[in-house]
Amino acid sequence: MRVTDPEMKIVGGQAVQDDRNKGRPDLVGHIYGLHVEIELKAGEYPTDDQKREITLVRQTGALAFLIVHKRTGSEETRGYYIVMPEAVRMFSYKTRAGWIKLETIHYPGPDGKDKTVLNLHPLNQFILAQAASLVQYLTQPPETKS
Repeated sequence: MRVTDPEMKIVGGQAVQDDRNKGRPDLVGHIYGLHVEIELKAGEYPTDDQKREITLVRQTGALAFLIVHKRTGSEETRGYYIVMPEAVRMFSYKTRAGWIKLETIHYPGPDGKDKTVLNLHPLNQFILAQAASLVQYLTQPPETKS
């Protein structure tokens, strides 16, 4: 995976907006041979460009989704979530439909500040299931593919 700041570029030593890549996800890479794009959100809503990009990426057969840090609300609802691709169009902090809450571990870092580690097992399971579906499709005889 590589971390991107797709909406910024350096021109003459200054960071400026690059509208050609507007809506591109924050993380892009390959996991288990599958192309994956992840948009990270911390309290704000995905833009229409980001929603469109996730839809376009999914149409190519790649994986694209959000990881959200919900910072407000009750102790029960605060935390980190994976927002499944189907739920991105109807994104809502209130209903959290199609969101999977990630377990976290908190520990004191060497600098004395608390650190948070996300358990990405649900993400791994989702990607493995997608990879298995792709392998099953690719290994079917040509006459049975639709």
